[in-house]
Amino acid sequence: MELFESNKMLAMYCRVNFNGDEAFEVMGRQDRHTVYLSRQMCTCRAWDLTGSPCQHAICAMYHAKINPRTQISHYYHKDTYLASYRAKLQPVRGKQFWDTTTFLPMQPPPVTNLPGRPRKKRIRIEEAERRKKKSGYGADPILMPVTPPTNQSQPPHAEKLSKTGKHHKCGICNQEGHNRSTCKQVNHFT
Repeated sequence: MELFESNKMLAMYCRVNFNGDEAFEVMGRQDRHTVYLSRQMCTCRAWDLTGSPCQHAICAMYHAKINPRTQISHYYHKDTYLASYRAKLQPVRGKQFWDTTTFLPMQPPPVTNLPGRPRKKRIRIEEAERRKKKSGYGADPILMPVTPPTNQSQPPHAEKLSKTGKHHKCGICNQEGHNRSTCKQVNHFT
């Protein structure tokens, strides 16, 4: 009834034009809708979905001199509510007495690979913690905050590991102080 009363108040702001057949054109503040009283239908679909006449239908009913209360769906009436509880519920036997079917049980749909590159399973924060535990020599790496990413794929509180205090070794001669590109032991002409 609250929905009906609020629609009745909103119907005061609507104007009606009758097309002479069975339809009414109802103009609200910003929109226009067509109401068919014989089919109990409005193009706003609120009457179809709720079972209670919308503001456009109520305005058309007043124009056609029909009481809008009589057009509320019978599912909202007290008699229908009481009729649903009129029959007594019968007891049900245990699960071992239930009928078994010959059909296979329902299975989930098959897993399909989506197009595009799959997402990495590691997350940046977990990777930072893994690196922090892994680095056992030299100075401990310093965690530095990262500026929030522009895309939303990474969490804004991710941390980046700094390489300060870490000793670098050459990949060719295994000596500290230089790397592969500046190693002097490489024979460039072979």
